[in-house]
Amino acid sequence: MKEYPNRGELVLAKVKKIFKHGAFCTLEEYGDKEAFLHISEVAPRWIKNIHEILDEGKTYVARVIRVDPERGMIDISLKRVSDKEKDRKLEQVKKEKRAYNLVLLACKRSRLRKDKIPQVIEKLKDEYGDLYTAMEEISEFKEEALEGLGLSKGLSKHLIRIAEESIKKPMHRITGILTYISYSPTGIKDIRECLGKIKVPKEEDSEFELIYMGAPKYRINIKIRDYKKGEEILKNVLSQIETCSKKRNVEFRFEREKVK
Repeated sequence: MKEYPNRGELVLAKVKKIFKHGAFCTLEEYGDKEAFLHISEVAPRWIKNIHEILDEGKTYVARVIRVDPERGMIDISLKRVSDKEKDRKLEQVKKEKRAYNLVLLACKRSRLRKDKIPQVIEKLKDEYGDLYTAMEEISEFKEEALEGLGLSKGLSKHLIRIAEESIKKPMHRITGILTYISYSPTGIKDIRECLGKIKVPKEEDSEFELIYMGAPKYRINIKIRDYKKGEEILKNVLSQIETCSKKRNVEFRFEREKVK
């Protein structure tokens, strides 16, 4: 675990003591290190009484605006956190707590000694950054995700089983623009013929869309939990389009789009 947060990082700040010009808070993600929240950073508007906004003992999502490890000082802000960032941070914390409990359950079922559990947690965090990402990877890649971590076979087995049962794989999206070109009098008919013959293999938890964007462009959208299978579907579809296009003397190109 890092000793200090980075500047700009979102943290959970629990209000410890409120004063006229600010409040001292503790950062539970960093060993309850103390951070100062100045009254000017509490809200985007001027406030006369800081108690209108803050409550002692309550936890808020804050942004770190200054860090001085040598002096042990951390300054934070509430007004520099958007609603979307707040929701995202709280959802991240919720997922991390859930993943932590799942790892503890796996350790318990494998009868791992309590003093060894922190080592397991640190290994997973070092490898994947956070526990929820680790459990997602274990759910998808199983034994491969745990290679080189030095975990016992029993613990690995329980981690995999619990991850498969409890962590739903994220949906991946593969998208791009399909452009047709035909100089034939029957070009529109030929293009429709090619599009109509596309057969998409059915995969569990997957969606395929071919969206008309106005001649001669179409968008291909694939949503799927297994990214590799999504790439296989795209390759299969483009192969069908290429075969039909050659027969109909139609040109096409496909440009991948970046998924935001």
